[in-house]
Amino acid sequence: MSRFQTVIKRARFVYSPYTATEMQGFAQVLADSIRARIQSGQNIYDQAAAPLKPGLPGRRGYPDYKCPFGTPA
Repeated sequence: MSRFQTVIKRARFVYSPYTATEMQGFAQVLADSIRARIQSGQNIYDQAAAPLKPGLPGRRGYPDYKCPFGTPA
């Protein structure tokens, strides 16, 4: 004897004209583009990204967390 009963108030059906494989392909292209921008130091407008600001004296800064081995480039 159950005290709770699940009630479905709304149903949402989504139809996509793309297959799962096609969606994975789109995502891979997007991920590759983002990775290339980050590695080349570009922002979304294809301009040079601003340098990372150093931390305060005695505290690690953002570049220390983002750069490998804690050495800012």
